[in-house]
Amino acid sequence: MSGPHSLTILRAHLGKLAKSYDVAANGQVAMRSYDKVATFAASAVPVADIRALHSLLVSLEGQPDRCIIRGEAAPGANLEKVLRRKVGREGGVFDDVPRAWALIDCDKLPAPASLSVLDDPAGAAAALLDMLAAYAPELEGVSAVVRFSASAGIADLAEAEAVAGLPRRWDGIVKPGSGPTISGHIWLMLSEPQDGAALKRWAAGVNARAGFKLVDPQLFVTTQPHYSSAPAFGPGLRDPLAGRRTLLIEREADAATLAIPEVAPRAAYEPGQQAHASLGYGGWLDAIGGADGFNGPIMRAVSAFVAANYPAPDLDALVADVSARVLAADPGGRGPDEIRRYASQAFIRDKAEWAVAQETRSRAERAALAAASAAKPVAPKYPNRAVPLAEAGAAMRKVMTGFATRIGQGETPHILMNVTVGSGKSHAGIEGQPLLVDIGKAARLGPVLFTHPRHKLGDQLAADIREACPGLRVAVWRGMDAADPTNPGKAMCTVPELPDEAKAAGLDATHGCTACPMAGSCSYLAQRDQTADVWVAAHQVVTRTPFAGWPRDAEGNAMQPTAIIVDEDPVPSWLAGVGKEPIRLDLARLEQGPTEGLTEAAAAQLMEYRRQAAAALMAQPQGKVFREGLEFPMPLGDTSAAAKWAKLEWDTKPKVRLPKGATKKDAIAAYREAQAKGFSSRRPRLAKMIGAFLDGGDARSVNITRAEGSMLHLAWREDIHDGWQAPAMLYLGATTRPELLRFWSPQLEVTEIEVEAPHQHVVQIPREFGRTSLLKPQGVSDVADVLLVEAAQANGETLAVVQLEPERLIRAELEKRGAVRDPLKPGEDEDAPATYRFPSGAVLHL
Repeated sequence: MSGPHSLTILRAHLGKLAKSYDVAANGQVAMRSYDKVATFAASAVPVADIRALHSLLVSLEGQPDRCIIRGEAAPGANLEKVLRRKVGREGGVFDDVPRAWALIDCDKLPAPASLSVLDDPAGAAAALLDMLAAYAPELEGVSAVVRFSASAGIADLAEAEAVAGLPRRWDGIVKPGSGPTISGHIWLMLSEPQDGAALKRWAAGVNARAGFKLVDPQLFVTTQPHYSSAPAFGPGLRDPLAGRRTLLIEREADAATLAIPEVAPRAAYEPGQQAHASLGYGGWLDAIGGADGFNGPIMRAVSAFVAANYPAPDLDALVADVSARVLAADPGGRGPDEIRRYASQAFIRDKAEWAVAQETRSRAERAALAAASAAKPVAPKYPNRAVPLAEAGAAMRKVMTGFATRIGQGETPHILMNVTVGSGKSHAGIEGQPLLVDIGKAARLGPVLFTHPRHKLGDQLAADIREACPGLRVAVWRGMDAADPTNPGKAMCTVPELPDEAKAAGLDATHGCTACPMAGSCSYLAQRDQTADVWVAAHQVVTRTPFAGWPRDAEGNAMQPTAIIVDEDPVPSWLAGVGKEPIRLDLARLEQGPTEGLTEAAAAQLMEYRRQAAAALMAQPQGKVFREGLEFPMPLGDTSAAAKWAKLEWDTKPKVRLPKGATKKDAIAAYREAQAKGFSSRRPRLAKMIGAFLDGGDARSVNITRAEGSMLHLAWREDIHDGWQAPAMLYLGATTRPELLRFWSPQLEVTEIEVEAPHQHVVQIPREFGRTSLLKPQGVSDVADVLLVEAAQANGETLAVVQLEPERLIRAELEKRGAVRDPLKPGEDEDAPATYRFPSGAVLHL
């Protein structure tokens, strides 16, 4: 990495280097600042001239994990993982070198009221450059790249929204009563490369002429980040400067020749002027003669120099440096004799020698304290609640016994047993089945329902229950499209067009089973004849009418389960519309829905509800819809009105009755006739959602999103079906979040059992990878980076656990990077747990 025309670009391993704006639940816009990033990958990018620099900066706008620094990496540094530190500090690899470019930060400069960044960004950029040139004449007529700050244009946007009568949502971002200002970064190419020290002297000269800090010298520090990404704007917001944030202002010259003084000049002292913030030796040297006078800043500058250069500080150089600064400073009313005393060698050296003695004593004390601390163990900051595996097993059995006992006493407890991964929580649930079944029979309750997230796990659970509890009858309920274990290669339903057409008509999938030619040999229907003490089924069955195989009482009502045991996290299965494919409703077709079966008056009322809803929702910005604008004239803001709308929609649902002896052809024809009427259950669901939203207190809906064009995206929570009669529930999880489960089980009791694992080395990765990000190429690449680093650093083997769909992408990425997978064992498929080995000897289980 070399050359004055190069920029050093850092890519964050974990975290974002961009500000972001989002609308909070209270309707106000909140700003999130940059993440604290520990390590980076570094690369050098050459820029030949100002136009190449502009192109690079524009390309970096959309890369929120990148920033630029002035420093150049030392030869031989590992550029794949570096700390943002200067050479000389622990782990530092970056040197201050002369660069043929410079970034100047101008913050909150007073701007004329007629200047609008939104209306004329190019004019505002040129004005900002002219303001700087007024105090740095050498920049007159020089081309530059101007990049507006993350907050640029927001004050104008907030004012425009207020004038339009929209709710004030930017008050936490834009300070009321503040005058118009302009902020931005000015990037220049230089005719002669300059290092950070020279640029700081140049900035001091400009600031002295201006009489205030016009140019921030901090940006000339070797490792100071130059943030290059545009801010991110969340749903319901837009970037007011999208495509106009980074502008090239072309003038006569493409490079500037800076007038750099040999010694940084001082601005005139004014009473009440604040001292510079402490920036180490340079900062306190700069503060000499300012608001804190001479003595204090001299002492602090001397102490900072000694500390930075201990144990052999060059006191002669220190004396010369401080003396020159004292003589260059404004005396501030002090007499010549006092200034000569502050600048004298005796005065400065006396302080320096005292500082050396103090530093020696302080370091000796710290070394003694460190040795004493190392000699005795440090008490943990947080108590260790982990217990041995045997003790954890006893605790899990106690929970199961208590759960069963309370059911026998007529209670219906809801308990979450959160146990460390791999500690046997599922096995504990299986061991407790005989007791639960006995108690359920005594209480005249139905079987135990054991639910799971996927069929392969369900089959394993059923097999484990049969093995551990040979006296129990165990049955598995499979969906129509599940694989048929008795008929390899076939699904449970072999005539899928019948259930597909029935569902498209808004009917139950089993509606056409009476007309199915394969009904007599159907594996799906045959499940109804099973009798079981324990049923094993997918998580989704809990949110639906009890399946046909579940026992009924004499009146035909489904029996209340003894208990529902939920293995692993059910939340993804109990939410609709939050997966990969959203649930859509086209507003343009909302008014085209059917009105058959309604009286003329009811049909007119329904059409009016639809019309008002479509108009109000089309007027919403993209993103989660706001409460404002949904108070319809009727008004639909009344929950009872929304309920009436929903009922009218349900009344238009076509009724399909298949006559006795109907054939498959007859059924499909009847379903398609019903489909042609255009009924959709999404319309009454929308009505219900709007009523519930307006009946609550949120500023934005969590269920309804205005998407592109006329499209809505809907999402909702599937509740536990009333047909299960509010049973006792036991959740078995390792990472299940109690605060989410309480939406389904408000009375949830939580038992945490942490198991000791002294053979494991656990590393916390300071970033949460969401499922959506894991399905994107950049997310996959980021996770692969983390896994490679952790596997290389681990002294032994590394285990990573991830969702199945992203896992396939991550495995492919690891193989591209040279990882070799161990051969599959007999009977294993591609999705079985895999072991990867790397040329370095690292082993990763995924």
